[in-house]
Amino acid sequence: LRRLHPRLASPQARLVLYSLSLGFEMKFDEKNPKLNMNKFIVIVLSLLTVLTTNAQLNDDSFVFANCEHMAYVIDVPEARLYDGAKLQVWEYYSNSSNQHLRIEKRGNDCVIRTAFNTNLAFDVTDGKVAGNNPVQLWSAFPDNNIQRWKFEHISGVQFIIRSALDHNYVLAAQSPVRNGSKLCIQKYTGADNQKWFVFPLKSNMYMIYKGVYDKAK
Repeated sequence: LRRLHPRLASPQARLVLYSLSLGFEMKFDEKNPKLNMNKFIVIVLSLLTVLTTNAQLNDDSFVFANCEHMAYVIDVPEARLYDGAKLQVWEYYSNSSNQHLRIEKRGNDCVIRTAFNTNLAFDVTDGKVAGNNPVQLWSAFPDNNIQRWKFEHISGVQFIIRSALDHNYVLAAQSPVRNGSKLCIQKYTGADNQKWFVFPLKSNMYMIYKGVYDKAK
């Protein structure tokens, strides 16, 4: 494994490979080669994640896809770029810059800005820590916890994004996740709508993952 790529020999990569082999070994369908190919693609993508991500966030542009239904990503409705504009999730459009976000590190936390206008940041409405309180855009003042978020790495490119106001509350899309679902904070329960795939825009990883997801549905 080390000859193929140094990270393939890491304990994390071996654990991923071993877990996947256990999960798929008993489930290959001799009568359905297409299904087998889809499963193989998922294995390959999981290993590619180990190779291509080190769970490090920088100032490049990202797409945030919801883990309940990854076809839906964080979106600025109709590119409303003003203080108080509420956020949502919507189907991904590759040329839609209102779905492209930037992440700015601030100590142990991060500020999330829209790439369309980096003067605007994700903001907990009125600083109110309560279930389903909307997340909005507001002029950036990144030293205030209202606009600061902690990215908790789960695996690969998957994260829980916790509010610096109260780490028990996380960035979420209201469930069921669909076009227009409101972006809000919720008390963390472990539900998939409270988790996010954070894909670097320049890597095109989102479209690769989404292609496999669409085929596997």
